[in-house]
Amino acid sequence: MRKLLPLPLIVLILLISCVYAQKISQAKLVGTWVLNKNQINYPIIIFENKEAIFKSRGDTIYRFNYSVRGQELILTDINKNVSKAIIVNLSKDTLIFRSLLENKEEQHYLRKRK
Repeated sequence: MRKLLPLPLIVLILLISCVYAQKISQAKLVGTWVLNKNQINYPIIIFENKEAIFKSRGDTIYRFNYSVRGQELILTDINKNVSKAIIVNLSKDTLIFRSLLENKEEQHYLRKRK
């Protein structure tokens, strides 16, 4: 019976670590973020209090209302279409999405200093 005790303890620790994954606050996103590679879509994202502005290399600008739930960024466009993106990491200088809209690979952004 003693040999089985560590396995449930390990499972419990793993479950607790999943539940307490990094929670992102919307305020931490506010600012200008620059993609770390050359890409046409969304090389610059500006997060304001409730609005996200996605710029493209051309003259196109996309505007979304946004919110954050756990590690999920929720974008709502003017037509009420909703898109979601998982935030893998957010620090004071780095923002990483698992994928972002039609860009299916990880997207790494750096915070632009004023």
